[in-house]
Formats: sequence, C-alpha cells, structure tokens
Amino acid sequence: MKRILCILILCFSFTFPVTAFAEYTVPPDVTPVEESYAQPYTEETKWVTRIHNGNLEMRLWSITYNKWLTDWIIIGPA
Repeated sequence: MKRILCILILCFSFTFPVTAFAEYTVPPDVTPVEESYAQPYTEETKWVTRIHNGNLEMRLWSITYNKWLTDWIIIGPA
C-alpha cells in the first residue's frame, strides 16, 4: 500500500509541477535606461605638444578629470 502511494505521489508530482512566479516591479528610485545619462567607460585623454627652449615636448592631459597625467616629455630638438 505504501509503495502504491509513493508511486502515485511521484507520478503526480512530475505531471503537475509546482511553480512559483514572482511579480516584478521597478522600485521608484530606479530610473529606466531611456532616461539615464551616458557615462564614459574609459578615461578620455589627449596629448598636448609645445616647443620649449628649442625642444619639442609633449604632455598627457585627462579630458575626463581635467588634470595632467604626465610631466613634460622631451621629444627632441624642434
């Protein structure tokens, strides 16, 4: 009798699986993707050159953070 009961329980558990679905709601403090602003993923930089004391020099400027990243590097005579 116990075997038959166990077999029936197993058969019905595979036939009618119990599933739970959670309702998804967006919290009020989260903004949708369409309304968000684009953020740069990498730092944007540019090389700045000058002629100083007859030498060509260059220095790396961070556009993202508005600061110098390197000292002046002498390239050679101008």
